[in-house]
Amino acid sequence: MPVVGRKLSNALVIPLGTAIWRNGRITPLAELCDNLAGWTNIFANHVSPKRDLLLGTATKTSDQTIHSVLLVPFEFVTETEKGSGQYQKLGSLPIFVPNDGTGRGLTKSANYDIFSIKLTENLNATVVNTIEVNYQSPSGNFTGTLTETSVNSGVFQNAGGAFIMALNPPVTTSDTTQETLRVLVTASGLGLNNSPMALLETWAASKEFVKPQMDVELILTAALASGQPDTVNLRLQGEGSYDLTLTETGNDTRVFKTADNLLTLSLSNYNGLNSGAADILEMTYSTASLPDPVTYQLVERSADSKIFANFTVGQGNRPVADPVESHDGVFYLKLSGFAGQTVPVKLKSGANEITVQATAPQGVTDYVMTPPLMLARAGSSPSYSGINVLQLAEGVSDVQTFLMGMTSPAMASKTRLPAFLGMALSGVAHLDLSASGVPSEHFDRLDHIIGRKATSWFFWSTPPKLGYSPSTVDEAVSISSLQDALPNHSIFYLVAHGRAQPTIDDQNVDFEGFVVWNGWTVFASCDHLVTATEIDSHIGDNEYNLVFPNACGGANDSSGIATAYANAFRAKNYVGWQFPVVLSDAAGSAEQFFNALDGGNTVAQAVDNITATQYIGPMMGGLGNKIPLTLFRDDPSIIIDITP
Repeated sequence: MPVVGRKLSNALVIPLGTAIWRNGRITPLAELCDNLAGWTNIFANHVSPKRDLLLGTATKTSDQTIHSVLLVPFEFVTETEKGSGQYQKLGSLPIFVPNDGTGRGLTKSANYDIFSIKLTENLNATVVNTIEVNYQSPSGNFTGTLTETSVNSGVFQNAGGAFIMALNPPVTTSDTTQETLRVLVTASGLGLNNSPMALLETWAASKEFVKPQMDVELILTAALASGQPDTVNLRLQGEGSYDLTLTETGNDTRVFKTADNLLTLSLSNYNGLNSGAADILEMTYSTASLPDPVTYQLVERSADSKIFANFTVGQGNRPVADPVESHDGVFYLKLSGFAGQTVPVKLKSGANEITVQATAPQGVTDYVMTPPLMLARAGSSPSYSGINVLQLAEGVSDVQTFLMGMTSPAMASKTRLPAFLGMALSGVAHLDLSASGVPSEHFDRLDHIIGRKATSWFFWSTPPKLGYSPSTVDEAVSISSLQDALPNHSIFYLVAHGRAQPTIDDQNVDFEGFVVWNGWTVFASCDHLVTATEIDSHIGDNEYNLVFPNACGGANDSSGIATAYANAFRAKNYVGWQFPVVLSDAAGSAEQFFNALDGGNTVAQAVDNITATQYIGPMMGGLGNKIPLTLFRDDPSIIIDITP
């Protein structure tokens, strides 16, 4: 017989022993009311087969009769922003995997100065002008406001006179022309004394001027020879990224030009290379786009490396998630129909359990909610003030929830490990993201989609679309950090170089695998080709819902490597590229793909219409056609988004 009743607030109440099927239809029960007034002792007894409906009893105050109660629903939720009072439902519970961020970022130290100014208004010869200045150098920094000493003097200084900038010559500016300002800077504390500098306006009318600077690497294949023209390789990274070959203009001139004569480079102090020591070169280069030639001191990366640069790079630290501050990785149990009461809630994983009290938030009359909850990976025991942490038992993937002393669980909830987002690009020049063309904010944008509440003004108040705990972000993946990460994540994303050799007919590639760091050395010596056997031997009993090696040929299986990787990861879904790709383009494509997983889309739906530019090598012009993101392994039962 169908059983139904009218709503008691967020509950359905059915008087025991009352016939409710009458004259071929369900008869409303007049004695039921539509709110909680007049009802006490609401208890939960068991759950429905759907497992989101809670059955129990309630007592009618007026006559103390006991009635069956159907309480709907109860659900796990996460707050969209700490303190907002706005929540979104979770289909699975996120597992928080803490890390200290040590060695997971990249640092760069430049041995050149960075100088930029911002005009308050266009420079005018009839008023006293002001300028905002930002100067950074290895000797120190200065940020502040400079005021012109008098009308049309062209000399600007801060209040204490510690930083003086003189226009050389004094000029006015307008919004119609992209201007160049030549200045003399004096700041004794920074080692500057009438130091000449040229500042280029970023665009007409921007009123922002910068000293053009580039990250430079000069690569010598051998010591420069005498009596014959030499060639050198030059890598420049600034507004764009350039790999150039320059040829000496004559025997021993130490002046080098590109084939199109657009860039000239000269070495002023080259006296050979010293074996066993790191040498120093002074290089000046000029192009038609620069207002003046630029001179850099280049230091050899290491003794006998023959790679000279004006910057150094290394491993640094990344900021880590602070769930106390952000509530990233925190969730709650929300239970309807118990307003005004305190409901004991027990969460259990194997033999591990915690008990909390669900109460109504201030001003709420139709549900109760637990205090903040968090799941910790088996073997880890993070502790955070005000957050109730349940450590998962080894080998247990579900969390059981018990309410009001029930002996059987109200629900068994699936759990999800966070994502691993990594980068491992070979070659010293590619230690920072920008050198590959990959935007420096790429991983932060991905984590805002997957697992971390956004903190920038642009993303403010935006919860992660996919509902996970904060991802592990590692911009300098080594073989050891990869091995450590494998057992602790459910999504694997890696920006890396894929070894993909073109076949004879140039219609395919033989994908050999992706590479990670093997120590902080130079070029090929720092590459480690990751094998499927290494993955399989370190992954433990873990399996991955999604694997995406964002690398050249990462889903090409002509040599069976994609299959071997997918098997080693125990990947439910595996996506990648069939051919070499331009990483700067492929990074944006990856962001589109993860965005497309929002809303409960399958991986197969998310890859639809995602493309990147194929890289076909410099001999063929470098850029090919758009190629699609390939779904190499597909499990449509796996929905990556855990916020249905």
